[in-house]
Amino acid sequence: MRYRFLCPSLAMLASGAFFLFAGQKNYWESKPYTEWSEKEIDRLLKDSPWTKGVLLNTGPEGISASGGGRGGGDEMGTGNTSLPRATTRLVVTWVARPIREAMARRLMLTEPGVSKERIDKLLTPNPQFLALLVNGWTLGRQANRDAALANFRQETVLVKKNKEKIPLADAVFPQKRDDPLYLRFAREANSKPVLTLADQEVTLVIRVGEDTYRIKFKLADMLIQDHLEL
Repeated sequence: MRYRFLCPSLAMLASGAFFLFAGQKNYWESKPYTEWSEKEIDRLLKDSPWTKGVLLNTGPEGISASGGGRGGGDEMGTGNTSLPRATTRLVVTWVARPIREAMARRLMLTEPGVSKERIDKLLTPNPQFLALLVNGWTLGRQANRDAALANFRQETVLVKKNKEKIPLADAVFPQKRDDPLYLRFAREANSKPVLTLADQEVTLVIRVGEDTYRIKFKLADMLIQDHLEL
């Protein structure tokens, strides 16, 4: 009898806690971006549904390991256990509305006199393209740079859960060491969005040096007011 009495109570408590949690919104939905703190900005730019980081394995010649793509001889994919090994972080960020707002808010905090025109430019999405920033990317050492870049453009794609590929439309390569790689994909194909919530997930397939990496995003996590923000 004691068991029967406790179980419904626990179930009711668990149920209540679930609905309380489910009803809570993230601050990027419930709070104007003009009120975000530096800590909240950092979270959006470094650890949010629109941002993913992956560790790249490096050796004395630079990035060389497989990560989410190719294999190798040892656990780091270098093929040579005698080489020194380290890691560097690749960060992929969708330039979606909350990310643009975080960038705009950071600019407002670091430059209090920033013009409205600069803020508006940051906040305005490109109606033609989905944009992603890739920090930490490097071409690596390539014998033929032009051929390597052409190969990169061809092999870099977004892949939907049904394996359908969205080709790269354009790329702006880093000019300086700390510059991000800028990727653009068409928002529409045949007058329809290339990605919808029904696609469930999308994976960025990208080349880093000699290796291929796959960074997966769950679309259900990338919602603002029940609207997919990409």
